[in-house]
Amino acid sequence: MAILTNLDALRDTGLDDMIRRVHRDKQDFVIEDQTLPVAAVIDINKYELLNEFLQRAEGGVVASPSGEPRVRGSD
Repeated sequence: MAILTNLDALRDTGLDDMIRRVHRDKQDFVIEDQTLPVAAVIDINKYELLNEFLQRAEGGVVASPSGEPRVRGSD
């Protein structure tokens, strides 16, 4: 799983390549934009937009190094 926190920096440096690799390897990863209170979980079979209410789901919240909670996808 990869957590992408700076989407603007990744747009020009290979976000499309990363998405292709994730789909090829059938991995899940989380895209989190720090400017919005949402995270998108990308899976080869589904696309879901998770809002801040899902942070309360059991096992779905991890603390970042700064101590802020983040929604986590499957490992």
